Amino acid sequence: MNDLAVKVNELYFNYSDKPGVLNGISFSIEEGETVALIGHNGAGKTTLFLHLNALLQPLSGEIEVLGISLSDKALHREVRQKVGIVFQNPEDQLFSPTVFDDVAFGPLNHGLPIDETRKKVESALLSVNMLKARNRPSHHLSFGEKRLVAIASVLSTDPEMLMFDEPSSNLDPLAQQKLVELINALNMTKIIATHDFELILETCDRVLLMHQGKITANGPPGEVLYDEELLENNGLALPFLMKQLKKGYKKSQQRSQC
Repeated sequence: MNDLAVKVNELYFNYSDKPGVLNGISFSIEEGETVALIGHNGAGKTTLFLHLNALLQPLSGEIEVLGISLSDKALHREVRQKVGIVFQNPEDQLFSPTVFDDVAFGPLNHGLPIDETRKKVESALLSVNMLKARNRPSHHLSFGEKRLVAIASVLSTDPEMLMFDEPSSNLDPLAQQKLVELINALNMTKIIATHDFELILETCDRVLLMHQGKITANGPPGEVLYDEELLENNGLALPFLMKQLKKGYKKSQQRSQC
């Protein structure tokens, strides 16, 4: 059995104006797994993300990330260096004059010398196929290109785990396919908060479904995402195209049994 990258036990959290945001959440993720986190808006996905990166303190419960207990505040900086977050809007992560500067920010902030930083920047940009854009202003890039540079800016810090918040939002089909290929090529633990079921089916090993601050389903993508009753009971719906595919699958099963 693989070691656990994430272990959460009875996690509770409230905002001052909103009780029950996280309501006794427990789950674990093995090292190397790619896990999707789904749920309606307001289900608690972003709040859970912020806990896993030690940006919020739980009301009660235990969180362990990459073998580090987050109950020890002295270790929070170490966790943040090991866990990278790719935000939904890439412009939240791109603020420097050029692509190179944006991707170099993390390594330099960690105290790496410029020569080593340059190597890490080039390696990270190469991994997302954006090396040729290293001297371009980030704000001149397309949205899809900005998303790739934002991912590179996280990869340049050598994270052991990556968390993506709606990574396929606002991407055209070609950019989405490139994103799928990139996610599948990354050899590390990944957690993806998304409403994109197609992305989940192409990249994820498992799905955690959140509703009203709880984990209400935990299983393979094919089981969770095609369970229409489960989705509806948790404030979600099966996309139209996937409904058609499901109908076609059922018809083919019926024909094969005749």
